[in-house]
Amino acid sequence: MSDKREYTLRSSRITFAVFVTAFFFIIACQQTRAPGTPGLSPDEAREVWARYGAFFPKDTALGEWKRAADFEYADSADVAGLLEANGDAYVAYSCVEVVRVTYAHESDASKDIIATVADMGEADAAYGLFTYLRPEGAELWDGGDGAERGPTYIAFATDKYYVRVETGREFFGGGAALDELAVGLAVRLPKAGKVPDLVNLLPGTDLNANLVKFGKGPAVLVSLRPDLEPYVEFYAEEGNPFVLGSYGDAHLMIVEWDPEGDSEKRFDEIIERTGAEQVGSFHGGGVKAYKRFANTRPILLCLNGNFAIEVFEYEDEKYARAILEQATGPVVEISGATLNFL
Repeated sequence: MSDKREYTLRSSRITFAVFVTAFFFIIACQQTRAPGTPGLSPDEAREVWARYGAFFPKDTALGEWKRAADFEYADSADVAGLLEANGDAYVAYSCVEVVRVTYAHESDASKDIIATVADMGEADAAYGLFTYLRPEGAELWDGGDGAERGPTYIAFATDKYYVRVETGREFFGGGAALDELAVGLAVRLPKAGKVPDLVNLLPGTDLNANLVKFGKGPAVLVSLRPDLEPYVEFYAEEGNPFVLGSYGDAHLMIVEWDPEGDSEKRFDEIIERTGAEQVGSFHGGGVKAYKRFANTRPILLCLNGNFAIEVFEYEDEKYARAILEQATGPVVEISGATLNFL
């Protein structure tokens, strides 16, 4: 009987010891997390802030808005979860990491301003994401390599960074604070980036600058042009850069292929797979024009050097041919290759 009682007491002591150990282990684990930075230890949070903290202005000039002591962070694996609605776009453009800081309004949380700085790895990706997320009708804003403002946000690309300053809803009196914060970020971030060369090859006549889209690779291309999904391996499987331009009722795409590759063979595969037929030529026959169909909609296309060019979603074929011809004018040097461009 005494042995049984002694065994029970020992078991109780062991259970209590396990409970105490587990309790303090949980507390210790919680203490290794930095407030507001899920998944980061205090040392990791300090390292991130050492790289990004100088970009975010203090709140001395923002009046009713005060910068929060904490920040949110996501690396490439967690970007989609942190940014929710636009997360997939950040992932598609190969976002490296994101830091997000809240500037809290002193009396109305619905007026809080969120400042997000995303390291996109390279300037082309930052500019590309800027164009991808830019809505039709966005106003120009004077900052960064590409900059816009809407009723509740300001966004811009500068060097390898894509930046958004936004609030949850449109409200009176907040516009100045958005501007102040956006300017504060812009002056603190690097300025080495530029608009990709390929974008400058879009013919300027009738071009809607707000609808220009730049990107690289198949995922982004298919998201902008779902009709290319069956043939995307021929267009952009190697991460090829492309640009889309809007000209009223017609749209132009230029894809840059490897100048060292066999562009003619690649283009011939597209012609064969899509059943395209030759419908004319430009510049004394030097550039052949073809027509194919996607969901009964006609598409004009041609190959010029290592650049595949298409005019799609057009209403007036004469106008579409004129755009295609404009994109195959006098030769201009670009990225070590040549493109006939007017």
